[in-house]
Amino acid sequence: MHDWIEVIEDGRVRQMRFGKRGGWQGAVDLARPDRPVFPYQRAFRGLVQTRPQLSSFLSIGVGAGTSLYHVRKAHPNCQLHGVEIDETVLGLAIEYFQAPTHKEADYWVGDGFAFVRSEMAEIYDLIFVDAYLKTRIYQPALATEVWDWLRAVLQPSGIIVYNIIASHYRAGQLRAFVRAGAERFASIVDLPVGVPWTSQNRLLIASDKLNLAGELKEALLCTDAAFVERSLWRARLRDLRGAVL
Repeated sequence: MHDWIEVIEDGRVRQMRFGKRGGWQGAVDLARPDRPVFPYQRAFRGLVQTRPQLSSFLSIGVGAGTSLYHVRKAHPNCQLHGVEIDETVLGLAIEYFQAPTHKEADYWVGDGFAFVRSEMAEIYDLIFVDAYLKTRIYQPALATEVWDWLRAVLQPSGIIVYNIIASHYRAGQLRAFVRAGAERFASIVDLPVGVPWTSQNRLLIASDKLNLAGELKEALLCTDAAFVERSLWRARLRDLRGAVL
């Protein structure tokens, strides 16, 4: 799938990149492996810690395995499923990064959106979509019908989390995708974690839980993230239902 994959160590940080000009797809701080390197990964770990109990988790896009690692850390008894389109990436994630082993998680190689429509998929409490290629999101991830496919394998009280890189949701395919999510779920929440007004990582969170934004704002206070980050997450998190997109 990827014609060039690099694993590089820069000081105490080990990183994975797709292509010489591609963005960083994952990283681990070798001195502090329990603290995610990237802000969106720290925010995702915070969301994981707000869940009282997870019994099943699906990651569409394994990358360096950071999401699977932190779900396992916070919820040791949770069943872990990961789908990665590139088998080489999966092997590197297990060997050099934080991805759980094949004994600790079940993995499939292929398209994650085909997987959720197959008999192999189960019903999940939490689904994380982090499907990036060299420099952009995997385009099938933004098809409006994906919401229906994901909802079909989501527990009634479950949560879907997307990693999106964008400055806003007000144009093109992304706008249509967010609107479609708002039509299907009781809550659709935006948590930007980068520099304001720039193209940045944002967690797009969908659930049939009413007032999910309010629930998360309170729950994020109890995570082990740094106080400044917790405060920023709570200040920037907003419900997109009814927002002008």
